[in-house]
Amino acid sequence: MPSPAGASCITLKEGDGEAWTEAKLGRPRHFTYWRAPAVHAALMATGWQVLSLEHVAGRDEPWLFVIARTGQVPSKIRRHPV
Repeated sequence: MPSPAGASCITLKEGDGEAWTEAKLGRPRHFTYWRAPAVHAALMATGWQVLSLEHVAGRDEPWLFVIARTGQVPSKIRRHPV
């Protein structure tokens, strides 16, 4: 039996390590920074197929925008190469 289909779109701060910040919202938030190969490997290891992984320049820091899927997804979905 095929696994249920699912899709995910995530944004992650690009970089190394982790940090707390109150920037933008004025309240504490914790970020773990990621590099593209590590994001790709983590998703693949948990059964996700990465459809798109883009480097995006943010206002203050770079970001990674990721679109991934799992399970059986109709073939009409537009896929961007990774």
